Amino acid sequence: MSHVSQYWLSPTLSAFRSEYSNVGLSASVANSGQLERMVLDRTVDIAITAQVPRRAEIKSLAVAADRLVPVCPPGHAEAGPHEVGPRF
Repeated sequence: MSHVSQYWLSPTLSAFRSEYSNVGLSASVANSGQLERMVLDRTVDIAITAQVPRRAEIKSLAVAADRLVPVCPPGHAEAGPHEVGPRF
């Protein structure tokens, strides 16, 4: 199960169903490439993915943000109570 479906989609769909019990709703889990094809083929009305679509004809809108937390083993050069910023 993907991070999107496990931590964001499940509670969001549950809340939607509670609010709009008269609306039919079904969900499927697929990878981003499959979801893009399903949108283009009109197999699904919408898709929710963690990645920006690669296909220019698919329009997207950010609906949530992820907080990423790096972890490392004890003794690692970055281990300790200090902040670590991005390195490119």
